[in-house]
Amino acid sequence: MKRVKAAFALIGGIILYSVIASLFLMNWQGEIDVLIDEIRVCNENGDSGKASAAADELAHKWARLEKGMSIFVCDEKLNNISSSVAKVPQFVTEANDELDAELESIRRQLKLICRGELPLWYNLL
Repeated sequence: MKRVKAAFALIGGIILYSVIASLFLMNWQGEIDVLIDEIRVCNENGDSGKASAAADELAHKWARLEKGMSIFVCDEKLNNISSSVAKVPQFVTEANDELDAELESIRRQLKLICRGELPLWYNLL
């Protein structure tokens, strides 16, 4: 009977961990999406100062969030996002055409991480 209780406790812990991780990931994705939208709008309006400040804030926030995400997500998945985030401030200052592609790449990779880490039946099989 003790083994059954221990097994249920372990399963409950895994489920709780998955739910908490999913909530954190969705919250962090929302924060990054807001910054991406801000950079895109400022860049389209020609306000390079605000776009540059938002790009620096994105880099700073990503550095902070990456540490928290690494608890829940493998580092391999985060490396591509890190390289894209590192390119954004340079693209904003140079008014590079690749900026929209990098921002969309960051957004897409975050969605893939969140979708892949959700505790759904097809992710568990």
